Amino acid sequence: MKKDEAIIFDLDGTITDTFAPAIKCLKEALRESVGGEVTMREIRAHFGRTEEATFRAHCGANWRESYAKYEQLFNKNITEDVIFPGMKDVFNFLKENKIKMALVTGRGKTTTDIILNKIGIRDYFDYIKTGSAFENIKTKSMLEILDLWKQAPEETYYIGDIPNDIIDSRAAGIKPLAAGWFREADPSAQAAQNPYKMFATVAEFFAWIKQN
Repeated sequence: MKKDEAIIFDLDGTITDTFAPAIKCLKEALRESVGGEVTMREIRAHFGRTEEATFRAHCGANWRESYAKYEQLFNKNITEDVIFPGMKDVFNFLKENKIKMALVTGRGKTTTDIILNKIGIRDYFDYIKTGSAFENIKTKSMLEILDLWKQAPEETYYIGDIPNDIIDSRAAGIKPLAAGWFREADPSAQAAQNPYKMFATVAEFFAWIKQN
């Protein structure tokens, strides 16, 4: 990548593999509140918004208590090894080459902070934007970062693992990159959205950064 370019990262499924512990904590906290098991289909219905949306939908007026329980469980279950191998090498290279980095995630602020503090990558990013419980605000967050950077969108990339990340970044005028190294990633669905570039592994992504 060139020094006048910039890159914005997604978090879950791109930098970290937090899927299993996050779902475990969600289910446990919800089980105590609703008195039964919440299905993956019901949980996935709220993806793209913060975890708060799930608790608001299932716990009614008592959602705050259940959500606080979830945050406690999340803090206990997230460890420093959730970062994908090789990602810190990517960050170090970009930092050494003075390429601007930011983070835009649909996750809530508290759990984002837990992850960033556990894996020690907060200081790599100029800006960190988290999600909303009420709507997908990724495109809005990307546009805000472009404005703060005074950065041209056509000289900026966003890398994420789901098809909506491609749609959201393209809506901001940013070049979408597809991360395919997360086990839940769907390369066919990613390809259907015609990203600027797709990567099957972190190593492939890193090689592209160094050569591009």
